[in-house]
Amino acid sequence: MANKNTYCNDPDEAACLDALIKLINDDLTIACQIPFTVPKKELNNIIQRAKKYFYKIYEDSVEQMYIALPAGALKKSTFNQGVPHGTGQANETITNKNQISNPRGIVQMPSRVYSVNDVFEIGGFSGEDGGFGQMSFNADDVDFSIDKFIYDDVYGAGIGSENLMYYVVNSLFMDNARQVLLPQISYTFNRLTKKFRFQGELPKNAVIFEIFSTISDCALFEDEAFQRYVIGMAKIQLSRILGTFSFTLPGNITINYDMISSEGREEVDRVVEEIKGDEGVDYFFTG
Repeated sequence: MANKNTYCNDPDEAACLDALIKLINDDLTIACQIPFTVPKKELNNIIQRAKKYFYKIYEDSVEQMYIALPAGALKKSTFNQGVPHGTGQANETITNKNQISNPRGIVQMPSRVYSVNDVFEIGGFSGEDGGFGQMSFNADDVDFSIDKFIYDDVYGAGIGSENLMYYVVNSLFMDNARQVLLPQISYTFNRLTKKFRFQGELPKNAVIFEIFSTISDCALFEDEAFQRYVIGMAKIQLSRILGTFSFTLPGNITINYDMISSEGREEVDRVVEEIKGDEGVDYFFTG
C-alpha cells in the first residue's frame, strides 16, 4: 500500500513514487550492503525538483495535445470587462490590487499544462478557404486566391529525385506560409500561475489551444534517464550528508565521500548530455 507521506494526491502516483524511492535506496545502499541512505523526505524533494527540470529539457516528459475553450466562457462579464477607472480625485491612481488582478481575457489553465504553443479561433479565417475570408482581394473567386498559387507550386513538383527534394522544400515553405495566412492571436502564458491572457481584441467564438502537457508521474518515474538522474542527485546529497561530520565505521573503516559525490555528478552530467544529444533536428542532407 502506498505511503500517505509521499505528497501525491493520486494513489497510483503515490505508489509509483514509493517504488522509485525504493529503487533509489537500493542503489544507494547497494541492496542494503551499506548502512547509509538519504531520508525519504529529502528523496522526495530531489524527485520533485528533478521533475521540474526534466519538463524543461526532456522532450518525452511532455506531450502535445489540444484543449478547447467553449464560446460560453468568452461571454462572461468578467472576461470581457474593460479597463477599470482609476481612483483618487482625478482618477490618477490605477495600480491598486484589484486592477492589477483584472480578469479580462484571462483563462486559468489546468495545472498540468506546461506551455501554450498556439491558439486558434473556431470559425476564424484559416487561410485555406480560398482567400482572405471577409477581407478577400479576389472578388470571392477561389481560383485566384493566394493560397491556390502556393499550392500549385507545392503539388506540381513531379516525382523525380530532384523534384522530390523540391517537394519537401516546398512543403516546409508551406508550413511557414501558413503562419502568415493564419490569423495571429496575441497572448501571454505564465508557467508559474498557469494563467493564459488574450492580448488585444478578444475572440468571439470557441477557441482551441495547442499545448504541451506534462506526462503522468508514473510514466516519468519509469523512464531510465529520469531514474539515473535522480539516483545521481541522491548520491550527491548522500555525500553531503555523510561529509558534514567526520567519523569512522567499526573496524576503522572510513567513507570516501568524494568518490560518492563524483560518481553522482558524473552520472547526472552524463544523463543531461545524452538528453541534449537526443534532441531532434529540423534539417536534412542531400547528396
